[in-house]
Amino acid sequence: MTRSPPPIQRRRFLTAASATGLAGLAGCTALIDNGDQEQTTPQTETQDGLQADSPEQIVESYLEVVSTAQQRRSELRHSAVSETFSLGEITTTVIEEELSASEISERTYLDSEEVEEILTDAETAVVEAEIEVTRGNETVNERAEWLVATDDGEWRLVEQGSVGSYSAGEGDSASETEADPEPDPEMPDAVHEYMIDNDVQLYDGSLADMTGTESVTIAVGGGSQGLAFDPPVVRVDPGTEVVWEWTGEGGAHNVVSTDAPEDFSSEDVIAEAGHTWSQTFEQTGTYFYYCQPHQALGMHGAILVE
Repeated sequence: MTRSPPPIQRRRFLTAASATGLAGLAGCTALIDNGDQEQTTPQTETQDGLQADSPEQIVESYLEVVSTAQQRRSELRHSAVSETFSLGEITTTVIEEELSASEISERTYLDSEEVEEILTDAETAVVEAEIEVTRGNETVNERAEWLVATDDGEWRLVEQGSVGSYSAGEGDSASETEADPEPDPEMPDAVHEYMIDNDVQLYDGSLADMTGTESVTIAVGGGSQGLAFDPPVVRVDPGTEVVWEWTGEGGAHNVVSTDAPEDFSSEDVIAEAGHTWSQTFEQTGTYFYYCQPHQALGMHGAILVE
């Protein structure tokens, strides 16, 4: 699906230094250990040629780490279940500089103390990257943004967020568009807009009405590529337990709330089939959520508690 990025004030960033792994880009960059060993996140320190003396360079260096980590991950997996994933051409551009405290607070999940710490004697910038991503037989051009900062001339990543993606191929053009699905008559406008803006996998405009049941199950890793919550939009009664069950497809996933009356998170990034995590929703409202590793590929969902 092709569309221009949504207005910048509506974008939200994901923490790039998440303990769950390298967040964002196609998701396959998280270095996962299914045992009890600590997960590892590549550092952004300037060593061994890792360049970070400009906003663009720290993002490009980060993407190099992403590409290397994914290549190594693929080598460690059996060929029958390996994830074919690679990064191609990358273009980075500084699109904003010197963000104010209010702008950072509005567009990120950082609290006021974290924002103040970032802004202390620091320069800030937003870098937009367009990355050619090949997964299996499909190539897409992924747009993502990074909030970066420096107080000593060496730039560091702060947070990352997806802007959108569109299919790319020989002779392809960003002007080619696909019609948005028609929403269910009972679908709230805000939910439909969120689904469209994030190119949510498996979203066809429908609303899965599961009211009247005490417990409902949502598949984690649904769809042909294992990059969807299935169903993506669910309506339940207050007090309903929602159980997310991992299919084992599409790599490692988690469940993290975004705009919601109450925050929730499954925390760990898990690849194991059959793993479950649940949340009981007592308060009415709309709960948006996503998979951190695959946020940029449209792995989002919504729970309507009415």
